[in-house]
Amino acid sequence: MLKKSEDVLHRLVWLFTLSSLAGFWLESLQSWIDLGYVENRQGLLYGPFTPIYGLGAVLFALAFPVLRTRQAGLIFLITGAAGALFEYGCSLFQETAFGTISWEYSNIGLDWHGRTNLILALCWGGLGVFFTLAFYPAFARHMDCQPRRGRRLLTLVLLCFFLSNGLLSAAALVRQNQRRADVPAFSAVSAFLDLHFPDGRMEATFPNMSVVHSFS
Repeated sequence: MLKKSEDVLHRLVWLFTLSSLAGFWLESLQSWIDLGYVENRQGLLYGPFTPIYGLGAVLFALAFPVLRTRQAGLIFLITGAAGALFEYGCSLFQETAFGTISWEYSNIGLDWHGRTNLILALCWGGLGVFFTLAFYPAFARHMDCQPRRGRRLLTLVLLCFFLSNGLLSAAALVRQNQRRADVPAFSAVSAFLDLHFPDGRMEATFPNMSVVHSFS
């Protein structure tokens, strides 16, 4: 049982890492096509990672045991709906927690409060079919065939990196929102964040974030 849990953790951590990295390059390409230049689309303070793609891949992986025996059409419908709901939830969480949004689709049409739309739901469904029927079985076999020696340490290092990176990024974004509301530093932590992650650095790191509201 412990061995199986370790294998699952190994797969998920590496799936998150690779998908977040692929998402960053995909977003960079899209920005070049849409804007004429490459805009930084990283979602964490450190590293070329866009974690919404990693989280989406992990969501599909967790659903894989249920979906793998289903027909492609049903997989398409389930993953399309789940992906759109996931994207909506991520946008709502970002706005609620940090007062910002990183995407808005109301100008495209067929949208749901601007947080996702029908076209993206269809993309999620197509990715879900490819992921379930082709990509993930091959990925899981490849990861399980890797030698165990050193694997656990590297996986734990990656896991700790993303957890600490995510927590620090979240704290810096919350503190940035507080500064917008003219909230002075009120603790050693907030003073540290003001010193090392001022507005200029945050705006350069997350240039595609739009401010929705500020809170104290």
